Amino acid sequence: MIEIKVMEQTQLMQAHPGSVETVIDILKHMDIDGETMEHILRKVGMEDQMLKQLLIKADYETLVQLILQRNEI
Repeated sequence: MIEIKVMEQTQLMQAHPGSVETVIDILKHMDIDGETMEHILRKVGMEDQMLKQLLIKADYETLVQLILQRNEI
């Protein structure tokens, strides 16, 4: 499982208080799946950015496991 650390509020979050929390609540209420989240990221043009951020923050063991899983596909 990939572990993601919670970060401080971004400038955008500070400019729009409560908006991010509202979006998160909506997604949780929908019980969103990975395919739908991927679709959302693509639609807002953030797929590449999220991939880079998650890869940079992931530990080595997680990266190795993901590469092995990818090779199995």
